[in-house]
Amino acid sequence: MDTPLNKIIEAARGLTPCDYLLQGGHVLNVFTRRFEDVSLALYGGMIVGVGERPANKVVNMEGCYLVPGFIDGHVHLESSMLTPDRYAAAVLPRGTTGVMAEPHEYANVVGIKVFDYLQRCARELPLNISICVPPCVPATNLEHSGAELTAQDIAACGNYANVVGLAEMMNYPGLLGCVPEVLAKLEALGENCHIDGHAPGLSGWDLQAYAAAGVSTDHECTTLAEAEEKLALGMYIMMREGSVAQDLEALAPLVNDINLERCLLVTDDREPEDLYFKGHMDYLCQKAIRLGVKPAHAFIMASWNVAKCFNLPKVGALAPGYMADIAVLQADDTSFKHGFTVKSVFKNGRLVAEDGHMVAEVPSIPLESMAHNTINIAPFKTEDLQIKVEEPGTYEVHVIGVKEGSLISDHLRMSLKAEEGELKSDLEQDILKVAVFERHKALGTRGLGFVHGLGIKGGAISSTVAHDSHNLVVVGDNDRDMSLCVEETKRIGGGLVVVSGGKVVASVALPICGLVADRTLEESAKSIQILHREAHKLGAKLARPFMSLAFMTLPVIPHLKLSDVGLVDVDKFAFTRLVAGRIG
Repeated sequence: MDTPLNKIIEAARGLTPCDYLLQGGHVLNVFTRRFEDVSLALYGGMIVGVGERPANKVVNMEGCYLVPGFIDGHVHLESSMLTPDRYAAAVLPRGTTGVMAEPHEYANVVGIKVFDYLQRCARELPLNISICVPPCVPATNLEHSGAELTAQDIAACGNYANVVGLAEMMNYPGLLGCVPEVLAKLEALGENCHIDGHAPGLSGWDLQAYAAAGVSTDHECTTLAEAEEKLALGMYIMMREGSVAQDLEALAPLVNDINLERCLLVTDDREPEDLYFKGHMDYLCQKAIRLGVKPAHAFIMASWNVAKCFNLPKVGALAPGYMADIAVLQADDTSFKHGFTVKSVFKNGRLVAEDGHMVAEVPSIPLESMAHNTINIAPFKTEDLQIKVEEPGTYEVHVIGVKEGSLISDHLRMSLKAEEGELKSDLEQDILKVAVFERHKALGTRGLGFVHGLGIKGGAISSTVAHDSHNLVVVGDNDRDMSLCVEETKRIGGGLVVVSGGKVVASVALPICGLVADRTLEESAKSIQILHREAHKLGAKLARPFMSLAFMTLPVIPHLKLSDVGLVDVDKFAFTRLVAGRIG
């Protein structure tokens, strides 16, 4: 805080005029959990008092609802496909003043070098960016990534000012098995550091061991029973509502007056389309309210509870001594049953956004050249996509089953008839070929498999957004179009591609780490909208086929995934053969 303490005290006592007096609004008190009709006095970027004070400027807030600026409790900024400065300009007008960022997407491509860049973003942008250091880079030893973070790297990150803890511990089998390298990472930031969890379906004594190791949150709950068990062990439940994983409807009944303080709202991954057309944390709050969560509770879950969970000082509440990070909302009444709009946003006591637009400058912070030219795929031929079998007949194969609104994939066993000595896509059964190419160091590794549930016919789609190692994943019903997807991805320097009938019909270049482009939210959202339109013309069944594609490669979420090394049975945390056997 740059303002002298004596000046803060004098402004609080009314001896010095405050900068702003926000007068006539309904102010959320996170401690009493109710709205109160009081004025807020702002001075030196802080809230110095509640009630009338002398002020240099009085702002009429009559009919408005003032809540703490929203804080996203767990988000991968890269999922927005925006640079951090573009991201800040996109979410601040929505009322978001802080994020708990988990940069393992960047880190899987360029490693520890990205943390210097994020420190600069945190210093210069009008958005609180707190960092949780990813311990799982790569996520597992079942794939190749572009970089690795060791326990020593993680310890070095502890010197950064905005690092607040360890990010999601996805390798829970390694933790439970007391693998030395995993335990070293848990301890790298010190004995009392915050540790985020990532343990879908973990239960019983294994879950208790996970919590006993110091993991205090989880954002992978998909059922009420799972959330209740984890909450009863003292864990914070992060209720996720992202672009693919949408768990809020299942988990909202968990929230009550007693356990409210253990519940957070998070986005995890949010695509440009959803950010632009639906919103950010403002959307999550409104959906929670529609699902029966009390309005005050929803706003607390999106601010104060996050601050408490991560021990963030002086944010998350509208009270003396807290930073003046304020979202000013307009709504019909205190029920918020008809939703709300974000009228204006104050950050550190300064008006930064109004009526959905930034009024404060957001500096451009370019990422260094290290983040460009990251697509390095070994030479290959279209024939390399063939899945050969030695004998004619029908084979039982392991198939990845994808479904709407979930990151969890089914482990299916389906039959395929060999044609001309190879197994191909079967459109009648909606079985498509999927391939994952290593794209960081031209190692030449690639995994081949099959997926059910995408519905594509007459083409292929591909992406270098492929969690968490971000190799290149491509799905299609024929090898020629799949091969063209790969070649086009190389040409544009990474991104998303749709090919139909031997022609590229849509693409979105993501030249920064193969994940991000330096575009505005509106430009990104509309380009992704076109991409989805072309994918749906091919018959894609899912609303967000590229996000589903991205999580098809993540071997820490059940049940069956594909890496660049091969097909992974996540429940066994081991590779499995694609062909289970010949059945006729």
